[in-house]
Amino acid sequence: MKTLRLILGLILIYLALVGQVSSQEVSDDEEIAFVSDRDGNSEIYVVDADGENPRNLSNYEGTDNSPTWSPDGTRIAYMSFVYPSWETLVVDATGENLRRLPILPNADRGLSWSPDGNMIALVSLRDVYNNEEIYLVDLNSNEVRQLSNNPSDDRSPIWSPRGDWIAFYSERPSAPEIFLINVENGSVRDLSSYLDDDRYFSWSPDGEQLAVETRRDGNSEIYIVDVDGGNPFNLTNHPYKDTGPQWSPDGSRIAFLSNRGDGSFRIYIANTDGSAVHSISDQRAEGCCGVVWSPTGDRLAFTSPVDGNYEIFVVDADGSNLHNITNNPADDLSPVWRPQP
Repeated sequence: MKTLRLILGLILIYLALVGQVSSQEVSDDEEIAFVSDRDGNSEIYVVDADGENPRNLSNYEGTDNSPTWSPDGTRIAYMSFVYPSWETLVVDATGENLRRLPILPNADRGLSWSPDGNMIALVSLRDVYNNEEIYLVDLNSNEVRQLSNNPSDDRSPIWSPRGDWIAFYSERPSAPEIFLINVENGSVRDLSSYLDDDRYFSWSPDGEQLAVETRRDGNSEIYIVDVDGGNPFNLTNHPYKDTGPQWSPDGSRIAFLSNRGDGSFRIYIANTDGSAVHSISDQRAEGCCGVVWSPTGDRLAFTSPVDGNYEIFVVDADGSNLHNITNNPADDLSPVWRPQP
């Protein structure tokens, strides 16, 4: 009888431990791509969201940056510099099947996948003005199509979730503003003519609005604006600098960086009506940048130099469980969560 009770007790302990471990496990799909120079030059790495299993995905000749996951999470596009120019590459998430997109004479940058994963928008200097324009690359046919055509530089294209528009910023005619360009016909809409000196923006998940950093009030604030440029709303309304808006996957919140308080940039979250503004990061997030939501919206990843070099941290959306997932003497930058199918 004593032996039976002992065996049952051991089984219960085992089940409790298994349940505890299981509740803390990170899904196999929760991975983060990032840039690191830990092997001597900038390469693209992928790591589990708990910091386990870092692996070099772009262990080829060249200086690599700007990793961008395909919408289905099976591929990564990135930029690679091999003298004398940059080129765009696509590789499977396993590191296999490396593919070079059409090589053209001048630098490519600013990669953004179409929502269906069939095209990539990028910025290139290859037109007659020798300035930055937006191009589309068809991944099925390798066809390259120039989308924007203006003497001013057009930068940072980001495809709308619906796939009909691409947002970008341009200094046409003078100060930076946010524009939308129609993917089918190339028509351009000045989204932020009511705003001023706008550079950083994020689409709402439904594609109906954008969160935009603007200086229309004399300091950097986060505004929400409709896709037709109407109903601009000051989300942050604070005398300190607010920058880098990132819309949550469920559309209810916006994360951003602010130096309100002691002057060091930290992560803040606000509801989209401007309520419940609060910081979720402590001193380990000082000077942080590159904040991105996890696909499920329960965590955020960001880069911080607080440990003397740039590291990537992950924190729960309520500010708990902040931890360093790279923990390497090299600089680790540009975290991007793997989308979940």
